[in-house]
Amino acid sequence: AKIVRDNDQVSAPNIDNVLSYYYPEIGQHNLLVQELMNDSVFALNEQNSNIYLIKSIYMTADQKKTVKQVLAKYDSRSVAQFKGFRIYDISLQRTK
Repeated sequence: AKIVRDNDQVSAPNIDNVLSYYYPEIGQHNLLVQELMNDSVFALNEQNSNIYLIKSIYMTADQKKTVKQVLAKYDSRSVAQFKGFRIYDISLQRTK
């Protein structure tokens, strides 16, 4: 949460509530994982912002499928990983 800037967005399927508990300010950056399939979401990157996707063991089967599609569609890079979680930075500049 410390690296999230004002214009950044965070998609954290099934852990967004936990993140908001520990980092209340993260709630204003929340983005549903389904929204990542919509290219218009990436217009935010014109403002030099980032979109972070947190892939976790807590996602549903549908969310896992959507995340797999998003990661296949965009050339994202993993920026952090810890047990059960991986954080990806997705940007328009790396669209496949």
